[in-house]
Amino acid sequence: MFDGTFRRFIAQSLLIATTFLVTTFSVSEAAEKPITIAFNENWPPFSYRDEHNEMKGILVDIVKEVFQTKLNQPIEFFGYPWKRVQRNVEVGVHDGFVTTATPGRLTYSERSSEAVYTLEEKAFINKNSKHRDVFSALTPETVILLQNYAVCDMIGNGWAINFYGSRNIKV
Repeated sequence: MFDGTFRRFIAQSLLIATTFLVTTFSVSEAAEKPITIAFNENWPPFSYRDEHNEMKGILVDIVKEVFQTKLNQPIEFFGYPWKRVQRNVEVGVHDGFVTTATPGRLTYSERSSEAVYTLEEKAFINKNSKHRDVFSALTPETVILLQNYAVCDMIGNGWAINFYGSRNIKV
């Protein structure tokens, strides 16, 4: 549905604060103090709490591989609702998180130069929906047709506010 624009924007998903962490911690501090990374606790398979209340998922595995395996850096993972994840990084409770770089997030963090993960999402509609034809025909040029519908998105998702807001679509 929004393949080009959406995919390009999500491809910019970055580990916020990595540059800051690597340049700020001295070798001795880095060895003593674990890096703390916050995740959305309910976004399987990307990040979620398992049956033992531990953070798991694709993004957790990627961050673990980079910091623990490649950099030999101790790391701790924390999970919260998404808005709290962002706030905790903003006020310094945690060192970083994996997300899309938005102007708001860049006011309190720095992004890595490389994408951590590229996420492609697709919209689905029930085969018998009376709105099937409208949704099946959507392209980035005709997304304005969504202004007649209520669009839902994840709370705290700056991408949705920017994308839909610039098209006068209420989220």
